[in-house]
Amino acid sequence: VLLRVRDRMGQADSVLQQESVALAEEMGSPQLPQRFDEVVQALAGIQQGNDARIDVMVRTLYRAVVERTFADRPWLSRFEQPEAYDTIDWMGAGSPSMVRDYCRRRLGELSDRIAILYPKTGCAKLDSILLYLLDNVDGGCLQKDVAAAHYLSNTALSELFRSQLGRSYRSYVTDIKMLRAQYLLQYTDQKIYEISAQLGYRDVNYFSRIFRQRYGVPLSQYRQQTQDYQI
Repeated sequence: VLLRVRDRMGQADSVLQQESVALAEEMGSPQLPQRFDEVVQALAGIQQGNDARIDVMVRTLYRAVVERTFADRPWLSRFEQPEAYDTIDWMGAGSPSMVRDYCRRRLGELSDRIAILYPKTGCAKLDSILLYLLDNVDGGCLQKDVAAAHYLSNTALSELFRSQLGRSYRSYVTDIKMLRAQYLLQYTDQKIYEISAQLGYRDVNYFSRIFRQRYGVPLSQYRQQTQDYQI
């Protein structure tokens, strides 16, 4: 009996290690939550209904996926804090389904955020440009400068975004700057005018207007709400 238990534990650990890497690689895919469920079901099958062990395995899988996701994407820490996804410890011993649903939701939220920041295009040239923008989001990200850095004309860069992402260069840059603004408002004490300047907006009123149009609340209110939530 002891040997069978050890075999099951070894098998589960092997599945967990392999699938945590696979799930981290699949971040940004709309199928990520479904894939997470499939892995959890496989682990539950190996553990043969041992709820306590399943609970531990789900939590371990979740932490491993989050850790690998941030490690594989250094730029992600400019938009999200890994600690924000490490809140599973507050959950006491609950049913495996409750823990699974929580982990599934949080990984889905992180995957959706990655899909906005770094959409899968299959175009190596555009992937390189997106990574450049994510690494240099604090700044102007002027189209002519980015185009020149990648040996493209402004027109060619615009066409690349339109053909591969179905959107404009400016629209994408605005998206990542607003997400960066959310992070700076929530996790730093920088003044709003400092954040505006850091992101390349010389006119703080314009920056404020764009943010409010995007999220429906003023910058100061967003900061208050998110910092209160943290407390």
